[in-house]
Amino acid sequence: MKAFFGALVGLALVAIAWNYWALQRVAAPANVTNVTGRFQSPGPMRGGSGRRGPAGPATNVTGVVRMAGGVSHSAHVELVRVAPEGAARLYASAEALGDGRFTFAQVTADRYWAVARTEVDADPMRPGEGPTQAFYGVAEIVSDGAQSAHVAIQLHPATTMSGRVTVEPASSAAGRNFSLLTVSLRPVDAQAKAATATGEASAGLATDGRFTITEVPPGRYKLDVSPSSWTVDAIAVADQDRLDRPFQIGTGERLTARITLTERPNQVGGTLRNTAGRPLAFSLVTVFSVDGAQREAHRRVQLVRTDAKGVFRFDGLPSGDYVLAPADGFTPELWRTVPFFERLTPAGVRVTVGHGRPATHDLKLTGQ
Repeated sequence: MKAFFGALVGLALVAIAWNYWALQRVAAPANVTNVTGRFQSPGPMRGGSGRRGPAGPATNVTGVVRMAGGVSHSAHVELVRVAPEGAARLYASAEALGDGRFTFAQVTADRYWAVARTEVDADPMRPGEGPTQAFYGVAEIVSDGAQSAHVAIQLHPATTMSGRVTVEPASSAAGRNFSLLTVSLRPVDAQAKAATATGEASAGLATDGRFTITEVPPGRYKLDVSPSSWTVDAIAVADQDRLDRPFQIGTGERLTARITLTERPNQVGGTLRNTAGRPLAFSLVTVFSVDGAQREAHRRVQLVRTDAKGVFRFDGLPSGDYVLAPADGFTPELWRTVPFFERLTPAGVRVTVGHGRPATHDLKLTGQ
């Protein structure tokens, strides 16, 4: 009998060990490589909780991918969630069938973005022999976790952005090292964040500072260059000022960009005095762009307080024309508002900064 019970205990231990090994195999996330080859990430987590399987009531989401009035073949579709704090996370991925249809199973109640991507031969008469063009489609989906949802995604050509980074004032080429810099389009809205959740719209620089971002999904972005010991002085996209300002990118566009860096950030300083010529200590002074359309950029509108000797200084102003004015007597609610700019413009002086040269402009406060 002892041998019999010993055998039963041994079989039980073997069964427990087998179940533990099987559970570990199921829980281990598999690496999934995107069909674009641009990234590699862990398999999608259901419900965003880090566990496999739905965290609550779930349903199916079906859809169809179309292009130019027809059906797209071999499209890769991703289901993405964009959190309220702005982080985007891959929820699930699928491949569209030959008729363009796809299905996501066990989708919990939430708001999602379906992002479809495919590549099309530039010359349809010579498939597989030449360059390809990326097509994107993005559609928003709201799932209640109970009723099946359906979405249609229309594919459009991705946008290409090309341009050049320069340094002002011009220095010797030997002192520049563009090889470590990257130009990036940072997603701002939920659509762009979802479209770039598993990739990035960026490019390195050639030795002469030229760059090309070949694949940009539609959405709202900011253009930036990093990492750099230089200061970004100006950014223009399609000849429009885009420094620290988001802008919309559509489909199939060919955009050009210019980025200017400076080795010496612009400075404007001076002394604030009263009508008798005495310095005014600890008083507010502001500087803001003459062009109202540029005042969205944080660095183009600054506010400082003078020191004990009435001296003030502004650092890092992008090149351009500005109004420099005393700014005491305003409540915080009026800061950066239209009334703030309108009341200070007549009392200010106009200054021009650029090319890393420091400028000095004294101010006189009337009535004191």
